[in-house]
Amino acid sequence: WSLRSLDYRTEAWNAALDLKGLRPPHRVLVEAFDMYGHAEKGDWQEAMLPTYAGVKYRPPAVSQPLPKNPFRAIRIFEKACGRFWNPCFGNPESATIAVSNLVALLAREPARRTVQLDICDMGGFCECETCERLNGNRMTSMRHRDAGGSYWRWVNAVAEGVSRARPDVYFVTFAYREVAEPPPFKLHPAIVPFLCQDLSKIGDEKEFAKRVELIRAWQDKATALGFWDYGYGCRHYVIPRLYSDLQEKFFALKADYPCLQSYFCEGSSFIGEGPKRYLYYRYMWNPKLDRAAETETWCRACVGDEAAPALKAYYAIWEDFWKSDALHETDWYKRGMKGLYYNFDARDYVFALKREDLVRANALMKEVVAAAERSGDAEQRVRAARLAAFHNHYRTRIVANGAFQSQPDGTFRSEEDAVRFVRSLGSIGRAAKAAVRAGERVCADKVEDQGERFSRGACKSFNERLNKGKTGVTDLFNSLLAYMDSPDVKAALAEMADDPDIDPERSRILKGLSALDRLPNLARSGSAAADLKSWNRISHYGIKVTAEDLERRVWRLTQTTGWCASAQIVLGLRKANNYLFSGRLTNTTKKTVTVTQIFSSQHDDLPNGEVGKGGGFETQRIYTVRPGETVRMRVFGKTSPKCAGARLYVIVSLATGESVRLEDVELKDLETEPQTKGQDR
Repeated sequence: WSLRSLDYRTEAWNAALDLKGLRPPHRVLVEAFDMYGHAEKGDWQEAMLPTYAGVKYRPPAVSQPLPKNPFRAIRIFEKACGRFWNPCFGNPESATIAVSNLVALLAREPARRTVQLDICDMGGFCECETCERLNGNRMTSMRHRDAGGSYWRWVNAVAEGVSRARPDVYFVTFAYREVAEPPPFKLHPAIVPFLCQDLSKIGDEKEFAKRVELIRAWQDKATALGFWDYGYGCRHYVIPRLYSDLQEKFFALKADYPCLQSYFCEGSSFIGEGPKRYLYYRYMWNPKLDRAAETETWCRACVGDEAAPALKAYYAIWEDFWKSDALHETDWYKRGMKGLYYNFDARDYVFALKREDLVRANALMKEVVAAAERSGDAEQRVRAARLAAFHNHYRTRIVANGAFQSQPDGTFRSEEDAVRFVRSLGSIGRAAKAAVRAGERVCADKVEDQGERFSRGACKSFNERLNKGKTGVTDLFNSLLAYMDSPDVKAALAEMADDPDIDPERSRILKGLSALDRLPNLARSGSAAADLKSWNRISHYGIKVTAEDLERRVWRLTQTTGWCASAQIVLGLRKANNYLFSGRLTNTTKKTVTVTQIFSSQHDDLPNGEVGKGGGFETQRIYTVRPGETVRMRVFGKTSPKCAGARLYVIVSLATGESVRLEDVELKDLETEPQTKGQDR
């Protein structure tokens, strides 16, 4: 593999292993357009600036010097801009500017062999007349509007221009989202497009076939291809994420598709995932290696001959988990299969784990440590201890995220299970506190060369997610909403609200849920007519909301043209606060419909009652509703720290003229004190 790397932040590792490095991604503005030379003054060349809605975009000057680390610098610059943007790729002068900048850069760095031309991965493509004509009105296979028509022509022109001065340089690009499809022409031979997807998805045969088909399509247009993998582990996942069989399956493609010449794995190196990274390194030198033998070699080297069998069995538990039928039943898996990678913040995959598997993993790790202590050398004993610390990190986070409380899909089998979950919140709270300590213990080890700076960041990342609305427990609270009419559930909520092991924020939520009927309805203003108007103010005019019964706030949602969304705007909410959005929807059509309910907070302060921009915190639930059926919709939502309002979305795909009924819409502040009897609601 001509370009091979696992993490651009571990530079010492990469140099020692002769990993022909890729530089930090999303750098087209950094290098091709000399971000350091223009960001602080804001004097960008006119030809490369994009156009949006007919207006040329002009980035503001950055008020502070940018750090030398380009990855950090681009983030600071994007924050100063207040938006994500890509340059205009359609203007030929844009390519001329890039060629000039890159030739000068390579003259300053004569040993350099790669240049990054990859896009900003958050969109913001130019909408000028030339770009629109080149891109056409097409969608990519990944359901994004195609921007490849202008981009790949620009990449080709840049590669041709720079190669005249430096024919030894490769040009790294991403075939990502809006530019995922191959162009209709052959690319310059020095261009290396990286096809982006989580490698673990090729365990699904349909998904594997789609990947192979995309490789076939690209090999006719590019001399060399790369694969950009999202192989994240413990920084984002609370269960060791191993899939050596799929590593073997992917690297075996090299035999049939020699155009696959480069590989990069996005993610951090941590010892807790055992031989995963080692196998990546080995496969990049030998795609035909014996996976079982290499795993055996790693385990013996890591903890010694006596402890190796227990360590292999330990990792086999997690390999089996990630390909289990139970995992495929989770919403995490089903959602993730629709995108490039799985949701890094979601934790509901833990619902698929069996308690006996964690018990067995606990026993095996104890056996590893004991065997290493008996017969391992000094380094193997240290490694075993560190593996045990990582296992404790995983074990506590698994419990803190609500494992063993529900069915794999996150629902409860019965009211009794719902009550049992509420009564377990104290032990979940204790596990969360233990997980914080375990994360600090893991990050205190400076085993990898990424060192103290990166470890502190990892620890912060681990611990911020606990009790902050980014745990599997949040999903279980949504499942609990189906049992909110149960006196036993309400009694358990009121009882557990005072448990000292439950954090204060969640305690307030429990009190609010136990007294929902005494919380004011924030979705109702003083005027029914004003409430109706608030349903018809969003920008996506596809659903028209009318009153079937104005005083009772019974709404009729009718499909007209455009998008299938309706939403009520609610202003004056509290920042960083938890809410419950509910309503009853009746399917009055003759077909089964899918309804998506979303609580979406806004980043803006919404001055003067104006509708703010999207992009705030968002939670959703999806319902399948048969003809004539009525469903009670409920979803938790948390406002962002900058929020002053929210949109209560109800999205339903209907034929033009079809409609559904929506009533009893409520928005309750779960962290406010319940009203006493007789208070004005």
